[in-house]
Amino acid sequence: MNAIDADSHFVEPLDWLSRVDRALFERVGATMSLRELGELITVREVTEMFSALPPPLRPTVAQLAPRGVDALLERLGVELHSEDPNQRIGLSQLQQGLRDSALGAILWPQGAVDPAERLEFCDARGIGLQFVNPTFLVRMLRQLGEREPQLLRPVMEAYNSWAAQVLAGRLDRFIPVTYLRLDDVEWCCRELQRMRRLGSRAFVFPFEPVNGRSLADPALEPLWHTATELQMLAFLHVGVCRPPLDPAWASQGGRLNLELAIRLILNQNHVCPQLPLSSLVLAGVFDRHPRLTVIAQEFGISWVGSWAQSIGFNRFEGLFAELFSAWPCQRPAREYLGRNILVSPLPHENVPAFMREHGDGVAVFATDYPHPEGAESARADYQAAFSREGVPASAQARFFCENMLAAMNR
Repeated sequence: MNAIDADSHFVEPLDWLSRVDRALFERVGATMSLRELGELITVREVTEMFSALPPPLRPTVAQLAPRGVDALLERLGVELHSEDPNQRIGLSQLQQGLRDSALGAILWPQGAVDPAERLEFCDARGIGLQFVNPTFLVRMLRQLGEREPQLLRPVMEAYNSWAAQVLAGRLDRFIPVTYLRLDDVEWCCRELQRMRRLGSRAFVFPFEPVNGRSLADPALEPLWHTATELQMLAFLHVGVCRPPLDPAWASQGGRLNLELAIRLILNQNHVCPQLPLSSLVLAGVFDRHPRLTVIAQEFGISWVGSWAQSIGFNRFEGLFAELFSAWPCQRPAREYLGRNILVSPLPHENVPAFMREHGDGVAVFATDYPHPEGAESARADYQAAFSREGVPASAQARFFCENMLAAMNR
């Protein structure tokens, strides 16, 4: 049985836009500022915190850079410790310099872009199908939104086209994940339709309120309807939304402590999917769209039990019934798990124990490849854990393949 990998990634070339729309590439900018580079190469969620901080509190680019970047930039004629954060670097030049450095093998390992290399990786590990999310696009769009928000939609369309072009001819093994921003629902529906024709079966998006609207707002009903009609899965992915964390928690001596910020962000990541999922459940979106499937990716699974319990019952339920109404949904909260909500575990988590608590229809296999925090040996690791715990073959099949197949064919 070949596995379905619910969450893998491109690691896009820095100049990917030039390969699909040269004019747009020149308009967006063929260079990157030193500040933008610093944000690009650090933890995604931490860079989101920077926008909430006044410039004097933000860490310097030198603090953000991994070891070896300073020597690389020096070869490219860029001073990492420059006091000018707007010093600019050519993207194509930076791309080649990174590839030739020790960081190249980390940033662009086997199959990071090339589908032939990715196929070799998957065949060696029994992976029959991969959903392929973006990596650098998320931060690129955040930076672009601060400078030229009118270009966000053309760049998203260009990325979606580029992803489909790269994987064209191998859609039996690799599925491009469409990237959306939900501020224009009509455009989102058109883009889903366009990308479905090009082979996409899923979309990922920033899942924070947009224009004062939650994901459950009636204005988004056409999106959920279109997604279910096209049999496209909705992905809530780590890094696309930041935890509601006040940056002051990471402030030490008047400056942001980078290590503390990263640790706090990672500690609070599990909060990100809970609010949007609660909104979708409590406002009846899953009741109105019973075939809609949302997958929480790379948040782990340890949060699911407490979330399902707290959303389904609280000590004020009797008061709610008196003041408003009884439980507002058509089924108990836990029944939306597996039916509408799936989750992908992190490599270290105890999936057999999760199955004992929630059944075998909720968790789905994912590698996060080729990101270094993922696990190339994920399938073998999970199989070893299943063998140790005596997990039935039928439950293993659901985890590795059948839960995703069912979601794709609703």
